[in-house]
Amino acid sequence: MLRGIATLGLSVVVCLVGAAACGSSDQSGLGSSTGGAGGGDSGIGTGGAGTGAATGSGGVGGGPACVNSGDCAPPTPYCHPTAGVCIECLGDANCSGNRPYCDTAQGKCVECVGDGNCSGDTPYCNTAAGSCVECTAPANCTGPNQTCNVATHQCERSCSSNTDCAQANNHPYCDTANGVCVQCLADGNCGGDNPYCLLPAGQCVRCLNDTQCTNNGRPYCQPDRHQCVECLTSDNCQPGETCNPQEFQCGGG
Repeated sequence: MLRGIATLGLSVVVCLVGAAACGSSDQSGLGSSTGGAGGGDSGIGTGGAGTGAATGSGGVGGGPACVNSGDCAPPTPYCHPTAGVCIECLGDANCSGNRPYCDTAQGKCVECVGDGNCSGDTPYCNTAAGSCVECTAPANCTGPNQTCNVATHQCERSCSSNTDCAQANNHPYCDTANGVCVQCLADGNCGGDNPYCLLPAGQCVRCLNDTQCTNNGRPYCQPDRHQCVECLTSDNCQPGETCNPQEFQCGGG
């Protein structure tokens, strides 16, 4: 069940008793990630991650307001020592599985915090999203007529006009500003389950904002995945429920 109106960001409550009171013995995990956290200044904000095409990290996001970790519960069991909100992690020791590193600037577990955490077909870290990607700059793409779409972090065919994109694997339009073939330049280029064009990525997506999510009990547009979801924060859930920050579903009530 859902309640309330969409709150795309979580209001940050600054601890009135000071930063030390926000912490607890679990703060020893702070700063254990290596390789830097995030592609831009994060500050202590409302956790807005922006779109999947954006660069730079958002502020600290998470669950309810807190004074110490005793006020928090999974999936955000730790209290951020200065922002006063419940978060997913304070350090790497709090993370596991395919997201083994803590982006301490945002208080969330991620796949990577630097290129050293990535390998294989995705050897570079998109630090804004904490994910390993194919490229972060044009120089990373070494194939013939290839360049990096820095919005999607994928190597695509380079172009100066649509003619250059005829063999570009479902990317028939040339984004001449960035010299790369893309899936769309406007909504009219999209259709089906993904009717909207996300710019500057040039990707067809399910939604760009909440008004485009009207069915199946999923009224919120998740700003990274551009999919309609049940919740963005625990404020969107029933009392006693929390919003899973990976599945964006309410539970635990």
